[in-house]
Amino acid sequence: MDIIRIDQLASARDAKILGKSSVANFLKWVNSADALAIGVENISIRELRWGKSPGKPSHEYLIMVLDHGALRAERDAPSWYSILSPNYRDKCEDTIIYKNTPEELLDHRDEVLATLHFRKGDVQVFHLALLLSAISEKADFYNVYTINCWWYTCCLWNNLAKLPHQSQYRFHMKIDWIDDGSIIKWNPIRFGRRMQLIHIGGVRRGIGADGHRVGRIVERVL
Repeated sequence: MDIIRIDQLASARDAKILGKSSVANFLKWVNSADALAIGVENISIRELRWGKSPGKPSHEYLIMVLDHGALRAERDAPSWYSILSPNYRDKCEDTIIYKNTPEELLDHRDEVLATLHFRKGDVQVFHLALLLSAISEKADFYNVYTINCWWYTCCLWNNLAKLPHQSQYRFHMKIDWIDDGSIIKWNPIRFGRRMQLIHIGGVRRGIGADGHRVGRIVERVL
């Protein structure tokens, strides 16, 4: 079967998928008659890369390497109003960026914290679309303490990592500061959970007692 190249599809150009697009627009295109007829949902996701931009707070996102091309998924917000409270719900901006190579999706100062390689066909755009739809339905808001870019990246990573059997993927951590002495026992889902705990711990130290409520909010959403 020939590899489907998103950058060569007229429907992708017409839907303005090439470059930066909202998740809603991306899902509309993936589920369109033109995309379904071509089999876009069957495109394999061959690799995940957990990206991190420097800053305080840092920004995190997920790069997904396809058979040809790559996607970057992330959550942001138009303002910092949610810093007022863990219960404040700001509008979220969920986006997908398409580029021909994954390197184009990584800013020059960013780092990749971990990578996860899949066999062809084990994880597909179809699975990504279902997951993005579920997130949009159940957590369509942004809060700097809880449902933020860290949570979004972790949610995508952990759920996609659950699809294949452990023996059928290759996981590699590119950071050493997270190691607690059990690194050889880790798998990608443990890594994702550990990252989430690190972020929750940072919030607890920053805002005190409200940090425990942050943990409960994060744990009960997806």
